Amino acid sequence: MESDWPPFLSKLLGFTARRTEGRVAMYTRFSILIERFQTLLANKRVVKVTGTNGKGSVCAMLEACLQSEELKVGLFTSPHLFYVTERFRVAGIDVSFDTLDFYAERVLHTIEEFVSVHGESYTPSFFECLILIALHLFHDQDVDVVIFEAGVGGHNDATSLLDGEFSVITNIGLDHKEQLGDSLEAIAADKAGIASNNAHLVLGPDISRSLRGVIEDDVQNRNVVISQASYQGLSPKWLGLNHPTRIDMLVDGQVQQYELPLLGRYQVANFATAVSLIRVLVQKGVVSELRCLKGVANTRWQGRLELRNGSPRYLIDAAHNQHGILALRDSLADLVPYSQRLLLFGASSEKDYRAYLPNLSELAPEIYLVEGFYRSEQGEILAEAMPENCNWLRIFPSPRTAAEFLETSPLHKDKVVIAAGSIFMIGELMNSLDSLRIPTNIDRVGV
Repeated sequence: MESDWPPFLSKLLGFTARRTEGRVAMYTRFSILIERFQTLLANKRVVKVTGTNGKGSVCAMLEACLQSEELKVGLFTSPHLFYVTERFRVAGIDVSFDTLDFYAERVLHTIEEFVSVHGESYTPSFFECLILIALHLFHDQDVDVVIFEAGVGGHNDATSLLDGEFSVITNIGLDHKEQLGDSLEAIAADKAGIASNNAHLVLGPDISRSLRGVIEDDVQNRNVVISQASYQGLSPKWLGLNHPTRIDMLVDGQVQQYELPLLGRYQVANFATAVSLIRVLVQKGVVSELRCLKGVANTRWQGRLELRNGSPRYLIDAAHNQHGILALRDSLADLVPYSQRLLLFGASSEKDYRAYLPNLSELAPEIYLVEGFYRSEQGEILAEAMPENCNWLRIFPSPRTAAEFLETSPLHKDKVVIAAGSIFMIGELMNSLDSLRIPTNIDRVGV
């Protein structure tokens, strides 16, 4: 919760609440700030990752692979599940609250001075300030490689103003339409903005030829080299809920075996994307050879088809748009019989959840709705919007009350609870399970 944040970070959040919205405003103010601090990235290899879904997973895979080569990696991601400190990792470890507040104080003084000179219309967003914190932190920690996950889009995202030799677009779906456009083509054109001039841009394997054409049109005058990931040579095997995904890959005529501690079909696309970028990094001399891919076994990324064993078991996935819900549906087919599932669902009020409500019945035969978390849609509004084919049973006033009910209900002890929707609901639910269960009953895949 923001009320638990350290003092300077809280003050920074309050100061930036007065910012001017919009892409033009962002470019005007943040381009000046970045020009002052871009040198903090000097002599560091920078990777920027965007996409409708999967960008966090790709970032985490890259982090694990590069660290297996004994490279010191700085990772910046957004949003967080539990604590804002999760957004900053150095060498695989989250920054402490004290360290984060130290850099928040430094950045706060910087922007107060900046705004006093340029005027209040130049007040940066909180996300922009977090990027400035990351620049200072990763510089002082002397990392070798910095990985930035975009917040929203490409041209519309502050990370687009960072110089980066390498960029990634994982996939393209209809999300954040009010900011990026109401068609796949418009969203593709925006996401192309993640690539800096003279960069190498890797596209995920599921980006269509037509959308690749849109991206190529956007970058054609910026000397950007494009390559696209492929499933060719990959053979995934799903070995059950309590086992990592096994991926066999043909490398130089020989089959290499990799263990991915993230469940779900969609993670194969993310793995293929990470492989494609690693190949580029080999060509550029950042890593010596593809053997660093073995490090993918150490990937740590919570809330993405994450298993919590117990009675009942939980599969927790932050699928919050149509692209994500359909990917979750396909992944569940490999893992849990339909009759054994129960869906726990809550949506953020600002999201276009009506686009995928008809698909919820494909996830489970019974649906429980949840409200009472940060930015949550009211349960009654969700219920009124539910299609007739969705068998929703009741509304819980909070993720914790849902967890308490399911933990004590004998009718559900043999079920697998599929928890999906808002990342804020997911975070509160996971915290509730941690407090309700003794540690031996918790099994986090990939942690």
